[in-house]
Amino acid sequence: MSRKSKKRRKGKLKKRKLRLPGARLYEIPHPFANLSQAERISAAVRIGETKKAEFETLLKKVQNLLSGFDVLQVLSQLAYYSLPVGVSKEGEFQSREENGINQAHIEIAQALSLRIPVSELQFEPPHPNSFQELSDALIGLCDAFDLQRLAQAQNVQTEEEKHRFPIQEQVRSYTRAVRNWGHYKQVISISQRLYRPLDQLFESRIGLSATTLMDVFALMVRQMEDRMTVRFKQLHSVVHTKTIEGMAEAYCQAFPDAGETPEELTSFFRERDVSVDAAGELIMSYRNLRLRSLFLFEATTIADELKLDLEPLKQSLSRVSMEFGSLSSANIDHLFLDNPVWIAPLIRLSDDQFFCPIPQMFFSFIFRVLDNLFDGEPEATAKLSARRSEFLIDSLACVFRDGFPGSSQLKQLKWSDHGVGYDCDLVVKVDSYLFLVEAKSGRVSDPALRGAPKRLGRDLRKLLVDPALQSGRFATKLIRIKSGEESDPALLRHLPFDLKSVHQILRLSVTLEDFATIQTQLIGLRKTGWIPNDFQAVPTMTLADLEVVFEILDTVPQRIHYLVRRSVIEDNLKYVGDELDLLGQYLENGFNLDQAEFQEVTIVLTGLSKLIDHYYAALDNNLPATKPEQNLTKWWQDILRQIEARGFERWSEAAVMLLNVSFDEQIKMKEMFDRVIQNVRVNWRQRGHDNSVVLVSPKGRTDALILMAFREEHKERRYEFMQSVAGQAFGKSHVTRCLVIGINIDRRSLPYGVIGVFTK
Repeated sequence: MSRKSKKRRKGKLKKRKLRLPGARLYEIPHPFANLSQAERISAAVRIGETKKAEFETLLKKVQNLLSGFDVLQVLSQLAYYSLPVGVSKEGEFQSREENGINQAHIEIAQALSLRIPVSELQFEPPHPNSFQELSDALIGLCDAFDLQRLAQAQNVQTEEEKHRFPIQEQVRSYTRAVRNWGHYKQVISISQRLYRPLDQLFESRIGLSATTLMDVFALMVRQMEDRMTVRFKQLHSVVHTKTIEGMAEAYCQAFPDAGETPEELTSFFRERDVSVDAAGELIMSYRNLRLRSLFLFEATTIADELKLDLEPLKQSLSRVSMEFGSLSSANIDHLFLDNPVWIAPLIRLSDDQFFCPIPQMFFSFIFRVLDNLFDGEPEATAKLSARRSEFLIDSLACVFRDGFPGSSQLKQLKWSDHGVGYDCDLVVKVDSYLFLVEAKSGRVSDPALRGAPKRLGRDLRKLLVDPALQSGRFATKLIRIKSGEESDPALLRHLPFDLKSVHQILRLSVTLEDFATIQTQLIGLRKTGWIPNDFQAVPTMTLADLEVVFEILDTVPQRIHYLVRRSVIEDNLKYVGDELDLLGQYLENGFNLDQAEFQEVTIVLTGLSKLIDHYYAALDNNLPATKPEQNLTKWWQDILRQIEARGFERWSEAAVMLLNVSFDEQIKMKEMFDRVIQNVRVNWRQRGHDNSVVLVSPKGRTDALILMAFREEHKERRYEFMQSVAGQAFGKSHVTRCLVIGINIDRRSLPYGVIGVFTK
């Protein structure tokens, strides 16, 4: 959405298509562009005050509805009808409505339910109309909570506060509503690898090891999903019959516990003249009364299933559970940004029985849940912190080692500058590229996630800014050494490679925890006062996202190119979206954003991760899955494979330049080059014949790519031809580097014959 001031015309806002290769992006004028700052603040305050009154009204309504019915039944219906995602026969995921009930809404309902004392619990199931009222009120309540803070805009005074305010609200909104910091199996894998060395510590503290507690909740998730699947199949076989008699027969077969015979059920419906559709609805409503059984878990059953001692299991489950009435004195406002159910997702009904509408909530907040078990114990907390740091660095080393086979790497390199000691968490050399990776395993504090300005600023500096400054300091030193401006023999002795062979240094910061996606949008913090004015943004992502990037991108050139382009656009492009949205954009057009990369526009990327999300959802559900791929023509892929296989000096730079070409441009260049080939076949003896196709990057980027055709008889002059066509590209003032790919049109067994990189 454009941030430029544009005149608003009558009628709807006009959309102007941006000419981006392979992209489907549209420029939409900002709806408030013609309002002054004072008018915008006034409008925000009015909205905030309206939503505050709406929040109070809806809160009372939700509380009254929860208090008037069986809350276990209510929570069961919310979870059953809102959280599962349907899958078609072809394995395609059928998305729910975006404005429907989600996990965050049910968490609020669970917390508000725990305010009800046991003595005041009701046991009447909710009527359909009342249940719909509750669902609508929950959605409105959470939306009103987010928007009521707009009234605080009137307290914003300084320029820094004006830029901080939207960041704070973004963090609060994310904290309240967004879950799942990785795909399900990945979250379990990362958590198990992180906490396994601490199993004994947890076992001595709560009775179960950390990984065993994960096994318990993973079992609950499986049991819940299996129960839901069985119930769905049972009901599906019933409600899709065409006659009352068939429905009665199917019902008694599907539910042997029904207590009626097919004849009795048929008679019941016939006597009341119930239609087939109405009979199906009655059966559905009746079976809904047993929904709670899907979310009830017995410690005895879990102990038998996992071969665990019962008493330690009960002790551990009690540590992550609450009872009705536990939150009777809790501040309701705090439930939205610091919900106690996040660290205690179970409702304890008895010594052996627990209720949990969202067992996967344990994994959504697993760091917080497990860390909380040692709250107030400095020694144990220190061990947890040390393990997080060790784990993140080791994991990054594995990701880069597996992603860049044969690369050189060094962990926790110590170096000094003007007598001050520093370290670099991971140094990785791939051909002529050097990656300086900083790992930040620290937790994002709870106050920061609630938008508290001082803690938010502190955590931003600690987790996002300081690592970038650290790697920038080291990059500067290496550049000085390489240029001969400085000498540091001690440092060079520690490097497992020759620094002279490094031609580009790339920096990356990786965190263990998500920071409300702010880590992917550091450019938006420049005017907040939380970062230095001259701060150069560095790509920052979570370990989970980095693993996905390296897994989705199949080849070494693609992984290098992604990180190269991320480094460039991080300091230029204004966008809305997370790392996987960026990856989705990359798969579509290789980050070829033309002039939009340098214009004063904000590109909304949200939703571009859909194919990636569905891929991992399919894997999590053991369904056939096709991995999303980058849009590349077969010829381009063949050239890239040959470049990587030959492994000549600085091959990676040639591969990156080739990948800078969008899919649409690849197709056009192939079509144009086919015509060039025909011309060379006919006119190759003529001096100055047309033998090449030139693609010049848009201003802001400095590369050019040339496809050049030559015949076998001119093979000895191919380098002369390459220099000549490169000189033509350098006629463009902004072009400083040129990749020339020569193809011998008489020997087409290989994708190309010769390749060269020329600099101005």
